[in-house]
Amino acid sequence: MNEFIKEAVMKRFDALSARAEKLQKCALLREQARSIEHLLMDMVPEHDKHLFSEWQDLHDQIVAYQEQWLYVKGLQDGMRLLNALLFSEETVDSSV
Repeated sequence: MNEFIKEAVMKRFDALSARAEKLQKCALLREQARSIEHLLMDMVPEHDKHLFSEWQDLHDQIVAYQEQWLYVKGLQDGMRLLNALLFSEETVDSSV
């Protein structure tokens, strides 16, 4: 992908991600997750707590990668659909 386009896509993804963080449903789920995390951390022995943090960091990286991949694939699908619609209209217009 062209670097300019890649940068523009990633900036848009980051902007949308920031907006998604503020969604009411996400805030409620995040609060529930935080409560469960605190319960779990209280149950984990002190010498193993770093494992939970490492797992959480890896999980966050996986989710972020999946979200970026889905966003880019959705954008590509949208561009293909637009191209097909535009080509379809040109074909219809030229046959009239």
